[in-house]
Amino acid sequence: MGLEDAFTVVLIERVDPARVKAVIAVTVREDACRGCGGLSSRINERPMIAVKDLKVSG
Repeated sequence: MGLEDAFTVVLIERVDPARVKAVIAVTVREDACRGCGGLSSRINERPMIAVKDLKVSG
């Protein structure tokens, strides 16, 4: 499975001339349990995580 299979782009929006907002959703079928760390296919929630100042295109 490649990286392109792990997420879907939900939104790309130019905030201002220097900033772009991108929202992606993870599409993997299994994830680690926050409690025990074991893999599970029953995923209850996916937290929203903000990444700031991520440099792209140079």
